[in-house]
Amino acid sequence: MPAGTSVRQTAILTIAGRTFLRQGYAEASMDGIAAEVGGSKSTLYRYFPSKAALFAAYVEEVGTLTWAALGAVQVEEKGTEAVLEDTARAYLDLILSPSALAVTRLVMAETGGKADSRATWFRDRRSCVRS
Repeated sequence: MPAGTSVRQTAILTIAGRTFLRQGYAEASMDGIAAEVGGSKSTLYRYFPSKAALFAAYVEEVGTLTWAALGAVQVEEKGTEAVLEDTARAYLDLILSPSALAVTRLVMAETGGKADSRATWFRDRRSCVRS
């Protein structure tokens, strides 16, 4: 769990993530997520100001957890070749992990596969989380 994230917020992100992956962003609703969480929409909005912010937080959490493995590659007292091999393996594990693949597919579906749309989509959603 990232620093500064409450247990309730983590539970919301977990349930919202499952909902987004199962239904897609457009079909997922704050009402449905609130019902599954066992709280009210006002509780969701207390943590996330919009569905876009909730989705962005979910994508960011998956990314943070997934990228942690890459950051854990040991470089001390290893030769260049060994570090490169370990980094390549960690990167492949990262991009081929089920959670990273699922989120990538979801974002691709939401943006129609257009690179400029994906960049804009992530930038806009990231600002929702940080504001």
